Amino acid sequence: MRVNPTYVAIGNNSTFLQTTVYMRKQICQGMDSEAIDALWTTLELQLETWKTESETERL
Repeated sequence: MRVNPTYVAIGNNSTFLQTTVYMRKQICQGMDSEAIDALWTTLELQLETWKTESETERL
């Protein structure tokens, strides 16, 4: 199971992300590896979107 701690503190979403990482550990116990990868990829893409939006707002 891979968890990238760099993502766990982006802006105001840090609490949500910490919860998400915890929930991921719980949810993934009943999922196969393909479903886990799809879920995690979706989360990573959402985090990139938040990061981009946050950087755009600062400009």
